[in-house]
Amino acid sequence: MPAVDGTRGVGALRVVCVGLLFPVGEDEGEPLYRRVRRGLEGAILAGRFEEGRLPSSREVAAELGVSRNTVNLAYQELITDGVVIAGRGPGMW
Repeated sequence: MPAVDGTRGVGALRVVCVGLLFPVGEDEGEPLYRRVRRGLEGAILAGRFEEGRLPSSREVAAELGVSRNTVNLAYQELITDGVVIAGRGPGMW
């Protein structure tokens, strides 16, 4: 089945790609990972990820042009703050 409207098939699961849904921008007073975190949280709260599953850190990093470490720090803050849950195996919800 072909992907439509910014979605990409991943096995049997279809997830919405980040597709630069939020600008990271330049802000000398705020670390980059916090800007990525804020953008991801906004996308999560807006329901932009089908199946409630987040894209991989590699995918987000490629879409935003940042390092995977930056995305991993953002994801770690989301986990710590209880916004997302990291399950066993790959993926976060």
